[in-house]
Amino acid sequence: MTDLPTTLTDGSGIFVWDVATNGSINDGTSDAFDTGFALSGYSNPNADPNEATPELGGRQLRLGTATIGSFDVTRSIYVPDTPGAGWARFMETVTNTSGSSQVYTLTIQTNLGSDSATSILDTSSGDTTFTTADTYLMTDDSVDGNGGAGSDTDPVVIQYFGNGRLLPDSVTAPNPNGFDTYTYNLTIGAGETVRFLSFGSQNLNRADADADLAFFKTADEALFFGMSEAELETVVNFGGPNLGTGGNDTLIGTFDGETIQGLGGNDLIFARDGTDIIYGGSGDDDIDAGNGSDKVVGGTGNDRIDGGAGNDSIYWNYGDGFDTIDGGADGDILYVGGDASVGNQISITANGSRVNVSWLNLGHYQLDIVNAETIEIHGGADADNVFGGVGLTGLASFVLYGEGGVDTLFGTDTVDTIYGGAGNDIIDAAGGDDIIHADGDNDRISGGAGFDTVIVDLVPATPGTISIDPNSSGRITLSTTALGTKQDIDTVERIELKGGAAGDIFVSSSTFGTSGLQELKIEGGGGGDTITTQSTYDTIKGGAGKDTINAGDGDDVIIIGEGDDLDDIDGGGNAFSGDTLDLSGIMAINGGVTIDTDLAPNANMTMSSLTGSVTGIETIIGSQGDDFIRYEQGAFEHLKVEGGEGSDTIEIEEGDNANGDLGDDTIFHKQTADPFFAGGTVDGGGGSDTLDFSLRTKSGISVGVGGSVATDITTGFIVTFVLDIDNIVGTDMDDSLFGDPSAAPGAFLDGRGGDDILFDVSPVGLTLIGGDGNDIYQVFSPFTVVSETGTGNDTVKSAYDFVLAPGMKVETLETDGSVGFANINLTGNERAQTINGNAGNNVLTGGGAGDVLNGGGGSDTASYAGSATGVNVQLQYNVAAGGEAAGDTLTSIENLDGSNQNDTLIGNPGANRLVGNSGNDVLKGLNGADQLLGGGGDDWLYVDSLDTQAHGGTGTDRLVVTNGNGVTNAVGAKSIEIATGNAGNDIFDGTGATEKLTLTGRGGNDVLTGGDGDDFLFGDSGADELRGGGGLDRLYVDENDTVIDGGAGDEDRVFVKQLASATTGVTIDMNASHVEIAYGNLNNDSFDGSGSTVALTLFGRQGQDTLIGGSANDRLYGDNNDAAAGDILNGGAGNDFLRGGVNGAGGFAERDQFVFNDDWGNDRIFDFANNGAEKIDFNTITGITQLSDLTITDGAGFALISYHDAVGGWDASVRVDGVMAAQLQNNDFIFV
Repeated sequence: MTDLPTTLTDGSGIFVWDVATNGSINDGTSDAFDTGFALSGYSNPNADPNEATPELGGRQLRLGTATIGSFDVTRSIYVPDTPGAGWARFMETVTNTSGSSQVYTLTIQTNLGSDSATSILDTSSGDTTFTTADTYLMTDDSVDGNGGAGSDTDPVVIQYFGNGRLLPDSVTAPNPNGFDTYTYNLTIGAGETVRFLSFGSQNLNRADADADLAFFKTADEALFFGMSEAELETVVNFGGPNLGTGGNDTLIGTFDGETIQGLGGNDLIFARDGTDIIYGGSGDDDIDAGNGSDKVVGGTGNDRIDGGAGNDSIYWNYGDGFDTIDGGADGDILYVGGDASVGNQISITANGSRVNVSWLNLGHYQLDIVNAETIEIHGGADADNVFGGVGLTGLASFVLYGEGGVDTLFGTDTVDTIYGGAGNDIIDAAGGDDIIHADGDNDRISGGAGFDTVIVDLVPATPGTISIDPNSSGRITLSTTALGTKQDIDTVERIELKGGAAGDIFVSSSTFGTSGLQELKIEGGGGGDTITTQSTYDTIKGGAGKDTINAGDGDDVIIIGEGDDLDDIDGGGNAFSGDTLDLSGIMAINGGVTIDTDLAPNANMTMSSLTGSVTGIETIIGSQGDDFIRYEQGAFEHLKVEGGEGSDTIEIEEGDNANGDLGDDTIFHKQTADPFFAGGTVDGGGGSDTLDFSLRTKSGISVGVGGSVATDITTGFIVTFVLDIDNIVGTDMDDSLFGDPSAAPGAFLDGRGGDDILFDVSPVGLTLIGGDGNDIYQVFSPFTVVSETGTGNDTVKSAYDFVLAPGMKVETLETDGSVGFANINLTGNERAQTINGNAGNNVLTGGGAGDVLNGGGGSDTASYAGSATGVNVQLQYNVAAGGEAAGDTLTSIENLDGSNQNDTLIGNPGANRLVGNSGNDVLKGLNGADQLLGGGGDDWLYVDSLDTQAHGGTGTDRLVVTNGNGVTNAVGAKSIEIATGNAGNDIFDGTGATEKLTLTGRGGNDVLTGGDGDDFLFGDSGADELRGGGGLDRLYVDENDTVIDGGAGDEDRVFVKQLASATTGVTIDMNASHVEIAYGNLNNDSFDGSGSTVALTLFGRQGQDTLIGGSANDRLYGDNNDAAAGDILNGGAGNDFLRGGVNGAGGFAERDQFVFNDDWGNDRIFDFANNGAEKIDFNTITGITQLSDLTITDGAGFALISYHDAVGGWDASVRVDGVMAAQLQNNDFIFV
């Protein structure tokens, strides 16, 4: 009995339930209650009312049965201690002892510790009002359960008293006193018993309370733990879709995981999807578990169970009936429990595609099973007999438990796992690859056909000796002193031994006769074990503690795992045995293992502060950390090393094998004193791995990577085969190292000392490191990096464009001979190099001063594009000065590429391509079919008639023709702003140019065409053609020019520019020439604008000039005229300004002639001389024959001549400045 009051702590580990003598809760935790869950009218009637009967392992307290009127009433309180179960259950059991139906009024009262500060946080109605429609209540002393308004010192409390099956008849809300009740009027038949459940929980905050509430709503099986089916069937306030009755129920689950209990009756259960727990209960149930990994317990009766998809667990215990079970898809387990109290005789047979498990005694139950991937059968405490049949292969795997007693267990012809249990059992595993646990006393074990394993586990901490010896009958005796057992074994291929917590001794015999034993697997467990085996193939794991292991003959595997000590290990056997030390289970956090020896009997093995020793091992598998393995064996011995995870350092000899596995490993390969054992294989495995030959001292290495071989460069003998190695380090002698075509980016070849040849054929490019000596770098990748900082005379031979990095000490850079006529570009660095091209068109860049550039065949370029100062390179005159060109020697170079400074680039008589780049450059081809490309800056391009291209680039560029054979250049398209011809017929076409052009023809019959800017065109001597194009152009012409065209624009100008020897002037049709402004010169020029419709401005300058306007308002200037005859000015139609000009002193009198034609407009003469010699000429107008035909009037300082033509119907006038009407006489005019 348990004294009351007492306190139980729930599974949360936080909340206490202090049970009072009447079964109520006194206080709970932190004043959760003043009195909680009290049953009204009930007091404990036990003889000692302060006692309760403990049940369910002390977690449930059952109080005495009190008589209340016609009813016997008992109360039980259950507080689980399973982790996370922070709740309590209260069960009221009420029995009507009368002979008639009676009503029992059940009231549960709770006085909350929150008192008048109580706030209702939630009810089953989803509001904060407690009514008879509710079946739970959540309260706290804050408004939100998280410290909102209120004191918030008490826990959040839940009272859960139904799931809707039965509603209270009355309730009392907890306000204002923190006191609540819920009351049910239960009608109970004569002799009937009913039960009423309430659940409570205490919580630190609202979130925890919500989680408990959600748990209560699931009706999880844990809520009903320990309740019998009879008790569950009489619960009146819980039920619904997941909880049956004593009758025939149909229960349908949801698509979520839930617990469904059928209870009594023949139930039909559809669980649907989700991970469900299903109890059929008594009766013949039909259970469909649906999809999901479900737990199904059919219970008593003849049930049909369908597990559906998912990894289901299905339980059948002795007495549950004749069940038909279908596990469904996926990996299902059927647990079959025999009668625990007596011996069972169980038969397992195949029935087509189904399995029958039958009891040959004890009621003859039978199970009909399909789609159960694993069937687990448990015997009882007495002597059981289990008989496995044949034909079961592919139907299921079986796990057989003999449990207690002297059992006889016969396996099936498929895979079995057999546990004999206590007692001297007889086990015959029959066919299949079986596992037999020798966990009983003195068992007799036969493995039967297949590859079978016996497992012995020494659980006790007492150290013992396990020995395996042949016996007189050809079987094996396995003795364990710690357990005091001897197992008699035959036809078992493997025995697994597991030591206890203390140091054990394992000993196996040297021979096992005809027993069939092939392998031993030994785990030492804790303590310092001694393990000695002989001729079998052993797998040995010493475990914790420092163990001594001698594996004997056979190909053994010795394992040191995470948490194990480092053992003293002898692999045993001889040099040709295949013993393995496996360290792969040791995690990287330990920093890796070091194994190091120098032909010593034992190798030292260290890790952190642990030490061990190794001998007689042929294969070492490294740990997950960064290991160092140097394990040298004696003569004629091989070694194989697998680095495992981590970045390992491994040292091997010729004939050894190494695999770096994962991580960035370094494998050192050195010579051996045993010449017969050359060969072996080095495999880098994953990661970026390095094969290092630097420890070799006799001769160099020729090695390729990626499935190739390494050979001694002197003897030609194979040293090792090579796989998956990214990086190679050579010797200090002469090596030939070939890069791997599949190497990852960042891989390298390091030749070290000696005259090395390094080959890179990787598409991603390797880093080649020559070291000291006269090294040759063979570059067959566009991404190769050469790193040469050592001494010697080094050469790079490249099949691709190559740029030598700064600081690299390479003396010669050349194209590889394999590329023939390919165009390869080579670039040196700041040091002096000899750079040799091939037969292709090479670009050679020296980089520093004093380079030798030899282009070879083809059209080759010397580039100075990177020079910080301007260069002066003249191919014809062997000049190389300034910047990077200083001290260079150029051979077979046809082209020059200048810097971004001010360069002078001069070719030779051959075909040159000169590129100035930025800067103000001077380019001169010197005959030949040259190309001159100025680039940026204000460049000077000196061209001749043989050149094929001249392009100025940006800036204001000049083109100068150097011979008289004539040059054609589209200066507009070629970005040339100033072009000067020579004696030949030059053609300069500025079409498309927007900048101002200055084009000068000089001698010859030149064609000059401007662009869209305001251009200057100088024809100079010769019969030139001048076309201005767009913009306001200026055309300088002489008497020989044949085409004058100002082009678009309304202010184009023509200037007469003649030699002093010229005797005739220039005649220009202003309209046809699209010129608006004209300037004469010394001779008699004629500017005829009669066809023009735009305003003209005409200047006669010297000589007797003829100026004729058009239909617009023109301005005509005779200018100075020192000739005997004056200028002729005819404004034409429109309102024109006419100025005859003034002759110089001592010359002829003014004698200009102002000519007017029909409908001349309203013109103005600014400087009429009125001297009788200067004339106003109307002789072409038929209506004006005399002075009287004109009307002449005076104005303010001028005379106005007016005329009306009656025939033509037009009017016109002439204003003559500085003259009055009276001064104009007949001799001032010319009439018809």
